[in-house]
Amino acid sequence: MAKKPPQTQPRKPQSPPVAQTTSTPAKPPAAKSRGPNVTEVVDVKVSHCRKCHSTERTAYTNTVEREISGVTSDHRPYTHILWRSTKCAACGQARKDRCFENRKTERSS
Repeated sequence: MAKKPPQTQPRKPQSPPVAQTTSTPAKPPAAKSRGPNVTEVVDVKVSHCRKCHSTERTAYTNTVEREISGVTSDHRPYTHILWRSTKCAACGQARKDRCFENRKTERSS
């Protein structure tokens, strides 16, 4: 009787050795939570100059804040309104940016 030849499996090609680097370690994975100090997420519309439509502006000055509550035109509640003076960096047009904020009320115990 004839003997059966042994079955062989094809060899897998070996990958070249990976060089070890001594540079900075990899970054840790990003945190999945926002942390304990983030209480809410706010959608902000970018303010722009009505004259030249630029979004570049100078720093805010003369901020006026009032505790006025209501609902914006896109149905979002607010508790405070802020008016902040600024100028367009492109054309120099002065303007006041109005901002609606919905702040948490502090409860006294």
